[in-house]
Amino acid sequence: MLIFCKHCGLLLPAHETVCPRCGTPAPRPSAPPVRTPLYESAAPQPPKEGPRYDSPAAEPRSPMGLAGYFGSLILFAIPLVGLIFMLIWSISDRVRPERRRLAQAYLIRTVIFSALLLVAALVFSAIMSSVAYRMVYYPYYF
Repeated sequence: MLIFCKHCGLLLPAHETVCPRCGTPAPRPSAPPVRTPLYESAAPQPPKEGPRYDSPAAEPRSPMGLAGYFGSLILFAIPLVGLIFMLIWSISDRVRPERRRLAQAYLIRTVIFSALLLVAALVFSAIMSSVAYRMVYYPYYF
């Protein structure tokens, strides 16, 4: 425990009884302060119905293997079914945590890829409409 001299503010070693700088008697070390919580916790909340995958009531399972990852990726490749499974698995807390993270990552990848594809289609259509407009109204300038 750190003790400071009340007169000059020097940090005193724990075994000193007087301050070596000014000679003032060192204060007696007091008992460490008792920490009290800032607030009392409310009544415990009732658990959600049914055990979650990561709750203690759930049976422990081995980590998802290569076949689980490969099967999930094959399922995600199916256009509409894969999107439905991505959405369900990414928000559900009753699936394996590895599968949930994989579904969330693939959902983010799908959204980014779709946005980039939409931007590319809009740019391509703007360029093609400009070329078609020039070919119709200015045919002799090409």
